[in-house]
Amino acid sequence: MKYRTEHRTREVPHTENGETVLIPDDYTVRVPVPPRDWDHIVLNAVTGGAIAFTAVSVVWSTVSAGALLDRAAPAWAAYPAALAFDAAWMTCQALEWLARYDPDRASAPRRVGYAALAIAMVVIYVHGATTPGAGRWVGLAGAAISAIAKGLWTLVLRHTAVPLPERTQAWLRVKRGQNGARLALAGQERDLLRMDDRYNALVASGLTPAALPVPLSRAEQDGRTEPVPPVVPAPPAPQDNVPPPVAPPVPPAQNPAPVPAPQDNPNPNVLPLSPGRTLTDAVRAAIKAGAEDKCAALRHVMATHGDDVNGASVIRIYNRLTKMRTAN
Repeated sequence: MKYRTEHRTREVPHTENGETVLIPDDYTVRVPVPPRDWDHIVLNAVTGGAIAFTAVSVVWSTVSAGALLDRAAPAWAAYPAALAFDAAWMTCQALEWLARYDPDRASAPRRVGYAALAIAMVVIYVHGATTPGAGRWVGLAGAAISAIAKGLWTLVLRHTAVPLPERTQAWLRVKRGQNGARLALAGQERDLLRMDDRYNALVASGLTPAALPVPLSRAEQDGRTEPVPPVVPAPPAPQDNVPPPVAPPVPPAQNPAPVPAPQDNPNPNVLPLSPGRTLTDAVRAAIKAGAEDKCAALRHVMATHGDDVNGASVIRIYNRLTKMRTAN
């Protein structure tokens, strides 16, 4: 067993003139040295080699693809765009690494990464084959650089991605779904709270009335715009063999009280609905009088025919009439 000497510092109590304080104290200690972890050393060396080879691949691919695109575009646009060919399969490789514990999620970036690699190799080969003095062999050699870099990263990823049992993978998928659902619900609840705050601010400013919605009729729920005829109650059926009751005669009063004369309408501006006039006609008249919204129409009808009218019916009829006018 090998040891190494380390210098350390600690605080110890020291007393002078009856007062104790903590002072730093230097000391040495022998620490056992563990044996070299050659597996970790080799893995780090392989990873460093893959990084260096990827850098060479990116430089060569950018030069080849940039020179090919430079034939149809300026250099300042061609060479930055050439980075996309190697950046595509490198991004897919990183996504495959992040999903290394879930084979189903890692399969999609793996397939897309192979497709991006094939496109980059074709571009490099075309540049070498069409460049004077280079030829097809130069194009093949340049395309092989990207293939080797991709292959090294694939081997490193397969070495470090430890497969999990199926039940463990299923447990991870369930937990990931639950946490994702909680995050999604938290975001939606935040949006709902923001919408409530905006609506409350709008109501407080007086730009919109804070009224409850009026339920639609069955015809409006079905999408019909034609007026619904009122339901007329059927007269009661006459009973068979039952004579109508006969009221006993009332003797005439000695001094009958005078019948009061019919009084005029206390409010001459309020007119009751005539027998041939319906509530729909009253709402239509309010619209013709210039009612701009359902609240104005309700106030017009109540001012004309009294407070006994059904406000919900007036608003529902107003919505139906305005919808019919908009459709026409």
